[in-house]
Amino acid sequence: MISGLIQELINDEKIPLKSSFFVDDLDRILPSDAVEVLESLKNIFDIPNCVFILAIDYDVVVKGLESKFGPKTKENEREFRSFFDKIIQVPFTMPVGAYDISSFLKTN
Repeated sequence: MISGLIQELINDEKIPLKSSFFVDDLDRILPSDAVEVLESLKNIFDIPNCVFILAIDYDVVVKGLESKFGPKTKENEREFRSFFDKIIQVPFTMPVGAYDISSFLKTN
């Protein structure tokens, strides 16, 4: 369903050739729901000319993954990291505190 809507946007001649989609506030929903959203999104990440920017609180998603992998330990940390590695191609950490996203986007 989401994939079809995005494909319609891409095919619309009034929309720029490349589109960016921002997914934010996953830390404001239940951790298990955040995992479900990420699993759904990974199925549409290969749509041409689209970039998806995800704002993710790692700890919230880890909490959601505990139902799959159990509590995070040194022994199973690889499974948790693997989940993120399969979804996120270029991870980076935003500094905690006040920041101006508009300026950041303009300079990058």
